[in-house]
Amino acid sequence: MNQVVQTKPDLKSVVKEAAMAVLPLAEGLVDQRQLDDLVSDLRRLNRGIFRLVVMGEIKKGKSSFINALLGEPELLPTSSDIATSTVFKLIYGPEKKHKIFFLPDPESGVAFPPKEVSADELVQYGTENGNPGNEKRVDFIGIELPNPLLESGLVIVDTPGVGGLFKAHRDITWRFAPNADGIIFVLDSVESVISADEIGFLKDLTSKYTKRLFFVQTKIDNASTELWQGWQSRNKSILETEVGLGASKLFYFPLSAKLKNAADKSNNLKRLQRSGYLPLVHFLQGKLIPAKEDEIAKVVCRKLQTIAVKLRTEFASKLLVARDSTSTELAQIETERRAKISEFQEWEQRQLQPALASATSLLARHRRDALDRIDEVLNPNGQLLLEYVDHIKQLTGKEIHAQASVIQQDFMERCGVALKIVFDNFVAQYSEVCKEVALKLSIDNETPEYSSASDAFEGPVFRTADELDVVSMTSFDAMRTGSLGGSAAAGLATFAISIASLAFPPLTGFTIIAALGAGMWGGSKALESAKKQEKIQLINNLRMVLGQQLSQIRRSVIRRFDDSAEECSSSLQVIFESAAKQTKADLDRHLAEAKAAGSRTKDEAKAVVNELEKKSRVVQSALARIKAYTTPQGS
Repeated sequence: MNQVVQTKPDLKSVVKEAAMAVLPLAEGLVDQRQLDDLVSDLRRLNRGIFRLVVMGEIKKGKSSFINALLGEPELLPTSSDIATSTVFKLIYGPEKKHKIFFLPDPESGVAFPPKEVSADELVQYGTENGNPGNEKRVDFIGIELPNPLLESGLVIVDTPGVGGLFKAHRDITWRFAPNADGIIFVLDSVESVISADEIGFLKDLTSKYTKRLFFVQTKIDNASTELWQGWQSRNKSILETEVGLGASKLFYFPLSAKLKNAADKSNNLKRLQRSGYLPLVHFLQGKLIPAKEDEIAKVVCRKLQTIAVKLRTEFASKLLVARDSTSTELAQIETERRAKISEFQEWEQRQLQPALASATSLLARHRRDALDRIDEVLNPNGQLLLEYVDHIKQLTGKEIHAQASVIQQDFMERCGVALKIVFDNFVAQYSEVCKEVALKLSIDNETPEYSSASDAFEGPVFRTADELDVVSMTSFDAMRTGSLGGSAAAGLATFAISIASLAFPPLTGFTIIAALGAGMWGGSKALESAKKQEKIQLINNLRMVLGQQLSQIRRSVIRRFDDSAEECSSSLQVIFESAAKQTKADLDRHLAEAKAAGSRTKDEAKAVVNELEKKSRVVQSALARIKAYTTPQGS
C-alpha cells in the first residue's frame, strides 16, 4: 500500500495562518503598539523584500555584473568616470523609471524632493564629468524596472567602486551595510587576486556588520580556464584563512557578463550555462530570499507567541469568573481585585515615578557627556585634527597636492568613526538605563510582584514566557522596539559613519589652495629649504580648510544627535508608563468582569463561557501549531 507523503508547510505559512486566527482576538487585550509591531513584521513577511548590496573595488566589473544579472546591458553606466559618491538602487516597477534622490541641505536640514530623469540624463548626476565631486549632492539614483528577478522581492544596491578601497569612501558603503540582507563582493579574473586592501575591508565588514557575504569573480571570459580557476582557488583559500570565512559557508560564483549578455541576445542556453549566472540566480531565488523570509517568520513567531500566551492567560482568567461561581465567591473576587488596584496605584506612585525620575536624570548626564565628546571630535583646534595633520606631515608636498580630495575624505571618515564610537556608547547606555529600570521595578518591589498577564495580578514584571523552546520578546522589549527611542537609537548607529556626506562642497577651499600652489612642486630644481617652507604653508592651509569643514558640519551633527537623544529620553518615560497603563487597564477590566458576572442569568453565563472556551481553543491551537513546527524532533 502506497503511503501518502505529506509535505510539512513552511514556517511562513504556519505563522501567517496562526496570526490570522489570533490577531482578531487581541483587540483591547494587548498593548496596541505591540500589535502594530507584529502587523508591521507580517507586512514585511508578505512583501518578501531582500536587500542585496553589491560592493568591490573599481574596474572589477560591478556594474557590468548587475546589468548582465538583470539582462539589461545598458542599465548602469559602466565607463571609468562613474562618480565615487553615487549609489544606484534597483527595485521592481511596472515601467522603467529613473529618479535622483538628494542629500538634505547641510545647514537647514531641508530635504529636496526626488527628481525623475531620462536614462540619458543619468550622466549628469552619476558620472564624475557630469557631477564632479558630487557637487549636486546626490544621495542615490533609484531605478525602477519591470524585471522578474526584482519582482520576486530582490532590491539591488550598487555601491560606488573605490580605488584601492580607500578609507575615503568606505563611509558611503557603510551606510548600506547595516540594512543589507546579503552582500555580494565582486572580484575579477584579470586584474589581480584578492588584495591586502580588500582583505582589510572584508575583515571590517564581517566584524562590524554582517557575515552574510557572497562572492562573484567576474571576467572569466578574459582569462584562460586555468588562470581564472587558479585565481578562484587562491581567493577562496585567502578568504578562509585571512577573513575567517568557513569553507562550508563560502559561496563563490565565477561569472562572465559578456557571455550572459550574448546568451540573452541569442537565447543560447549553452552560453548561458558557460556564463556562470544560472547557479547564482538559483542561489538567490532558492536559498537567499527564502532564508530571509524564514528569518522574518521566526521573529514574527516569537512576537505572536508572546501575544498568544497573554491571550490564553486572559481567557483563562475570564473563564474562572464566568463559570458557575456563587455570589459570595464573586463578591470575594471583586474585593480582592479592588485591593490589587489599590496596591498597584501605591506601587506606581512610590516606585515607578521615582525610578523613572532617577533614570531620566542618569540618561541626561550620559547625553551631556556624549555632547562634550562630540564637541571634542568636531573642534577645529581639537586633538583629532592635530593628530591627523601630524600624520599628513609624512607625505611630500607633491603628494599632499595630488591627493587633496582623498585626504579630505579620509579625515572625514576618521571623524565619522570617532563619532560612531560616541553614538554607539550612548545607545548602549540608553539600553542599559532601560534594563536597570525594568530590573528595579521587577525585583525591588516590597509589595508582591505584579504581572499584567495573570488573573492573580502581581504587578508590571516584564518577564519572558518560556513557550515553544523559543525565546519570546518581553512586554518591555516589545514596547522598546516600537518606541521612538528605539528608532532613534538605531538611527544613531548608522548616522555617524556617514558623516562625510554632510561636507558640502567636498574640500572646495583646499582644492583652490592646492591649485594655486601647484607651481611649487612642478620644478625639480627648487631649493630644499624653499620646498620645506612651501610644504609647511600647504599643511597650514590644509589644517585651516579641514578646520572650517569641521565647523561647517558641527551644527548638523549636534542637532542630529540631540534630536535622537531627546527622543530616547522621552521614550524612556513612555515605555514604562505604557506598561503601567496596560497593567492598570487589565486590572480594571478584570474588576469589571467580576462585577458583570454577578448580574448574568444562567443562560447568559453559559453563552459567555462557550464563547471564551471557543477563543481559548483558537489560541491554544495556534500555539500548538507553532510549537509542533518549531520544537526540534526528539525533544
